[in-house]
Amino acid sequence: MDTKLLQNLLVDVAEGRITPNEAVEKLKTLPYEDVDFAKIDTHRAVRTGRGEVIFGIGKTPEQVAVIMQRLSKTTSPVIATKVGPEYYEAAREAIPAGLSYYDKAKLLVYQEHGRVPPLCHIAVVCAGTADIPIAEEAAVSAEIYGASVDRFYDVGVAGIHRLLDKVEEIRKAKAVVVVAGMEGALPSVVGGLLTRRS
Repeated sequence: MDTKLLQNLLVDVAEGRITPNEAVEKLKTLPYEDVDFAKIDTHRAVRTGRGEVIFGIGKTPEQVAVIMQRLSKTTSPVIATKVGPEYYEAAREAIPAGLSYYDKAKLLVYQEHGRVPPLCHIAVVCAGTADIPIAEEAAVSAEIYGASVDRFYDVGVAGIHRLLDKVEEIRKAKAVVVVAGMEGALPSVVGGLLTRRS
């Protein structure tokens, strides 16, 4: 449940569209809903402004589908990370509309009304091609929450000229996310080239 839904529920009670008992029934899932294999945090959006993100590793496609379906009743967006296309197929049966699967990022997303218009501009920088899935997870997640994203991939320190060629473009971003790479040196190098934290 997010703050807007909670406010609408209170207005509905105040204006007589629903009874207090009906409101109590809707609030029974606060602060979590127990579905046997998981305790779904339905109150997180009220506490933090963002709904729970589902970590997909170790969960079956069917488990992720159940969690997403329950969260989608009161929260948008709902994101499952580290999942394959079979998770999309399972969730599509539970949530027929509003689902998207991002193969490179391994993200499954339910979003009620599409993406939020861009609110800020960020850069996602990654060292090598092997880092692209993690970089895409960060980039797509940021876009879902309203950021415009510039991607700078395969600019690791082993060929630092590739990074130096893009520094002026990266500096235009309000925030920078750096995916470390095999040796983990890229965040320090990017941090040394910019005036913001990476």
